[in-house]
Amino acid sequence: MKLTILLMFVFTTNIYASTFNKIVFFDTVESILKTSMHKLSESEIYEAALGGVLAKLDEKNGVNKRAGKDYRVNRLLPPTKTASMEGELKGEITGIGAQIKFTDNKKNVFPIITKVLPGGALDAGVKAGDYIVKVDDTPADKFDGLMSMIYKIRGTVGSKVKLSLLRNGNIITKTITRRKITYNSTQSKIINKQIAYLNIKFINEKTYKEIIDKMLEFQKVKIKKIIVDLRGSSGGLFKEGIKVIKLFANKGDVVLKVRKMDINSDEKVYTAQKDGPASSFKLAVLVDQSTSSMAEGFVSMIKSLKKGIVIGHQTFGKATMETILGLPNGYAAKYTVGQLYDATDSSWANRGITPDISFPKIESDQNFANDKGDVVLEVAKNYLLQ
Repeated sequence: MKLTILLMFVFTTNIYASTFNKIVFFDTVESILKTSMHKLSESEIYEAALGGVLAKLDEKNGVNKRAGKDYRVNRLLPPTKTASMEGELKGEITGIGAQIKFTDNKKNVFPIITKVLPGGALDAGVKAGDYIVKVDDTPADKFDGLMSMIYKIRGTVGSKVKLSLLRNGNIITKTITRRKITYNSTQSKIINKQIAYLNIKFINEKTYKEIIDKMLEFQKVKIKKIIVDLRGSSGGLFKEGIKVIKLFANKGDVVLKVRKMDINSDEKVYTAQKDGPASSFKLAVLVDQSTSSMAEGFVSMIKSLKKGIVIGHQTFGKATMETILGLPNGYAAKYTVGQLYDATDSSWANRGITPDISFPKIESDQNFANDKGDVVLEVAKNYLLQ
C-alpha cells in the first residue's frame, strides 16, 4: 500500500522578514481563508484581529504574568458586558441580587454565593453558602472566569435565569427573575465613641458623594479616627477615585502621578488643592490580595505620605489606568493608557503594596465589619485606640 502524504506550504512574503505589516496580514488571511477547513466571516476576522491587538497590550502590561493567564485588563467587551459595566459605574445593575466568588480552597471548583440581598434570588429561595453548578444550560467550569459567569447571570429586567445549585450535597434548581438593583458603593458604621468604620467596595459615580455624607455624620458625633476597609475592592473610576483620595489629603499633597507607558516625560501630577474633610483623621487602612487599581492608589497615598497605617495582606499589584472606547456595533475596547505612581515616584505594578502590619492570605467573605473572628479589624481598632 502506498501512503502519500501531501504537505502544502503557503508562503506569502519573504521568509526572512522579521516584522509584520498590512500586506503580510491581508495576504496571510486571504491564504488561510482559501485553504482552511473552517470558514470565517468578515466580522469574525476583524473581531479576532482586534482581540489580538488587545491581548498584545496585555503582554506589554505584564499584569497577567502575576495574576495568571486568564486575567485580562485589555480586552474586547461584547454589548452585554459593556452595558453591565456601565451600570456598575453608575451604581445600578440588572441581576438577581446575590454576591458570588471563588474560594481559595482548591477543592471547591464551583463559585459560592456569599450574600443574598433583597431581590429575585432571595424570593426564589437562594441562600448564602449555595454553590453554583450551572447557569441555564452552561456548566460552571465552561465559563471563562468568574466575571464571565456573572455577566451570564445578569441580563434584562424581567427576564429569567435558571441556576443549578449545590446545597448540602444535593443539586437543586432555582428560576430567578432579574431585577434592577441600585446599590451603594460604600458602607459605614460607628464602632465606638472614637472610631468609625468605612468600607469602600468599588469606586463609581456615587462614591465621592457617599463618602462626603458619611464624613459629615462622623463629624457630628466628633469621630476623629477611621478604619478604611479596602479588602476586596477592585478600584473603579479613575477621576472619581482621585476625588476620593483627595478627601484624605492635605493642601499641596501629591496624591498620584500618571505616566504613559515607557514615556517618563509625559506625566500628569494630581495634587490636593485644599485640606480634605478627612485629612485630620487618624487612619487605619485594611487591604488584602484583592485590593486593586484605584483602591491601591488610595493605599499608595496613605503609605507614601505617612497618613496612616496599612494592615492586611500584600495587595494585587495593578497600577494601570484604562479607558473604554465604545464601538458603533455596541462592543467596547478597554485598554491601558497610563501607569500609576505615588508621590515618591514608586509604582506597585505587578508586585502590590506591602502593608505596615502584614497578615497571611486570609479567606474572607467581607461580611461588613464582622467583629467576630476578624483579626485584621481587631488589630486596626487596637492601633487607633493607642
